[in-house]
Amino acid sequence: MYHYVYCSYENILSRKYIGVRSCKCHPFEDTKYFGSFKDKTFHPKYKDIISIFSSREEAIKEEIYLHNLYNVAVNPMFVNRAKQTVTGFDRQGIKLSEQERIELSRKRNTKGRPFTEEHRRKIGIANSKRTLSETTKQKISNSLKNRKDLKRIWCNDGEKETLISICPKNWNTGRLPFSKNKV
Repeated sequence: MYHYVYCSYENILSRKYIGVRSCKCHPFEDTKYFGSFKDKTFHPKYKDIISIFSSREEAIKEEIYLHNLYNVAVNPMFVNRAKQTVTGFDRQGIKLSEQERIELSRKRNTKGRPFTEEHRRKIGIANSKRTLSETTKQKISNSLKNRKDLKRIWCNDGEKETLISICPKNWNTGRLPFSKNKV
């Protein structure tokens, strides 16, 4: 297996794309691959092999070095939209277009489909049969106590009560007496 870092481009003065590739053939024979870029206006015809490595890790280190050297994520001379990091891609400092924001929002919304009533009922039945050990209950309790976003207090308006982080104006802190709380 060959691992190499390359630079693809349309012509010598055009924008460029720096990437890493692993393939079974020799990098100079890998003539049809020009990168995994998303820019639809970029149509590279040429590819320069920058360096060849015996492992993917070494090739990625070189790619990281070059991405940082040229700051490819924000440099207008490159079509790379993110810099390679050890764990993935870094998109810090990159501004999304309105169209990209709409597309990301649409993708997120399709993933969060609501459950049907039947599905909710089955989950409820499965959870009602579930028992937690005292150790697990204590761990959950401790983790919830340390979360600042979950610090809530009981508030009431004399007729109804709720557990919230800040009491509304004209509400009292604390719970209603047991007789008023019963429905």
